[in-house]
Amino acid sequence: MKVLALCGTVALSQTTGEVFETTTVNPFPHDPVAMQFCESGCAGTDYEDPAGHCFDGFYPYPDECSKYIVCWDGGLFGDAFDCAGGLVWNQRYFICDWPYNLSEDHPCYSS
Repeated sequence: MKVLALCGTVALSQTTGEVFETTTVNPFPHDPVAMQFCESGCAGTDYEDPAGHCFDGFYPYPDECSKYIVCWDGGLFGDAFDCAGGLVWNQRYFICDWPYNLSEDHPCYSS
C-alpha cells in the first residue's frame, strides 16, 4: 500500500483512499515557525500578502540571521533551513552569504 499523506498517527492510502490509524510518526515534521509564517501570508514583513498565503519562495527566518524559510505549494507549507557556520541569509540574492556582504543598515550585517 502506498501512503499519500501522513499526519501525526493518521495516514491516507494512495491506492484505496482509506484513512487509517498508524503508529508511524512523520520523521520530518515541518518547522512550526515556518508553517505559521507561510500560512499567515508573510505577516509583518515586506512580503506580506493580506489576501492569503505567502507566495512560493525563499524568506528570511524571523529574528534568526542564519536561517531561512522556504514556502511551497501555494504557501500551504513551510520549512526552515540553516545556513552553514558563519553565514547569514541574504534576501537580495536568495543565498547564504557572509555578513559583511549585507547592506550596512541590515540587522545581520557584520564587518
